[in-house]
Amino acid sequence: MAIFYLVRHGKHDYDSVLGRNFIGHGLELAPLTDEGVNQAIECSKRLLKLNCDLIITSPYTRAMQTAAILSKELGLDLKVEIDLREHELDLTYQVKSFDELKRIAVEEQTCNNLGSSNTTYKWEAREAVKERALRVLEKYRTYNKVIVVTHGMVIHCLTGRIGIPNCSVSEFELL
Repeated sequence: MAIFYLVRHGKHDYDSVLGRNFIGHGLELAPLTDEGVNQAIECSKRLLKLNCDLIITSPYTRAMQTAAILSKELGLDLKVEIDLREHELDLTYQVKSFDELKRIAVEEQTCNNLGSSNTTYKWEAREAVKERALRVLEKYRTYNKVIVVTHGMVIHCLTGRIGIPNCSVSEFELL
């Protein structure tokens, strides 16, 4: 049975994509900041002693860049898993502004906390995030130790933890 080490990506900056007027998934092209790169390098030092077998990662730039740094520093193979992506706030894929995405995030947070299903926007339920992430992890059950580079909300949905810092490591076992 595998132990999974859930790593939230390093600090990133949306300025480079907002300045290009990217929308929707174009926002996910935001790279790590210099601080985020340093966070990933420091994280690799903590993970080194765990003797992991493999790294799997979300396809979003901030996660893949973090995973690439870990891969280089740890000498581990890296696999990209689409379903480790961030929580989908816009299932219509039509939102045109970062401000509107922020409004959707507020609604999603409020509705999840209150258990309300009366919503203005169409966003991915947290239970769906958990289910898709668990399907990915199930594929790697035969490994001993796997590093999973993903997003705060994915880690929250799997563990229930909140306020997950960049490049923090959370141990997780499949039951």
